[in-house]
Amino acid sequence: MSTFQQLIDNQVQLPAQRDARLDDYRRIEALTGRPIVIYAADWLTPAKQQTQNFSAHVSLDYNDVLPFKELISSIEGPALDVLIHSPGGLGEAAERLVKLLRRRFADVRFIVPHSSMSAGTMLCFAGNSIAMNEASALGPIDPQVGGVPARAIKKGFERVKKAVGKTPGALGPYLPMLQKYDLHVFEICDNAEKLSKQLARQWLRKYMFAGDRSALRRVNGIVHYFATHDKHLSHVRGVGIDECIKYGLKIHDLRQDHEFGDMIWRLWQRIEFFFGSVPSAAKLFENSRGVSFVRVLPQQMAFQLGGPLPFMLPQPAPHQPDQPK
Repeated sequence: MSTFQQLIDNQVQLPAQRDARLDDYRRIEALTGRPIVIYAADWLTPAKQQTQNFSAHVSLDYNDVLPFKELISSIEGPALDVLIHSPGGLGEAAERLVKLLRRRFADVRFIVPHSSMSAGTMLCFAGNSIAMNEASALGPIDPQVGGVPARAIKKGFERVKKAVGKTPGALGPYLPMLQKYDLHVFEICDNAEKLSKQLARQWLRKYMFAGDRSALRRVNGIVHYFATHDKHLSHVRGVGIDECIKYGLKIHDLRQDHEFGDMIWRLWQRIEFFFGSVPSAAKLFENSRGVSFVRVLPQQMAFQLGGPLPFMLPQPAPHQPDQPK
């Protein structure tokens, strides 16, 4: 029976859920010899998606800097595993997290049990490798402007310009669309596309393909594929493990590493069950060293775990045994 089914059948309470996750962290760390931290957002639960400003609370943003720093502050290098589940968000915020991580750790492996999209994919590009399974997906890194792909805005304008150039009287039907945008939006679109490509290319060359002078062509191919909206046609279209391997990313294939893969999948089920158990939970930041932050949706009731859980306060940690070296 799956871990998720057992959790459903047994209706495990929140303190017991957390103890079970901590046990999983320690088992994984004992197997790999590497500490693991969790950065996961609940962006898939339909009921939570109806919450006002939902995307602002689950997206990767500058508010992640504080809990992310706390996650890694008690961990010594040189290696670290980061389990990530994210819809993406600000590339500039991802850049802040990369700086935090790479100043402390020479070897960072991102683990994607389900999905790390958009700026979350860019964050994974700052790893030495990415662990994925058959259910995992990265996503396109073409930027969004006001929730619309920057490339789609530019392409729509180019289509109007071409149509009006051929038939000046054709402008009328396009006016309502053009009135939605100020002229500077096209400069914003250009800059957003340049930045996402620049950061992705920089991180891939500096970390995943460090010291490999022959990898420039591969890096450019990876960035072109992930950054080209016309290739994916949707910003939320997943790029699975086989495609990631095909385009040259350094992938730790969890389909071949059965013990590690099974541990990660069991842990992911526990994390997803936690989000389903807590209507107010938007993000989870956690490690085996006693750091456990939950960002809650402010429109919802805070849940009970030894008393009300205020916004971004750590859960009480049990006694911590000696950690694996």
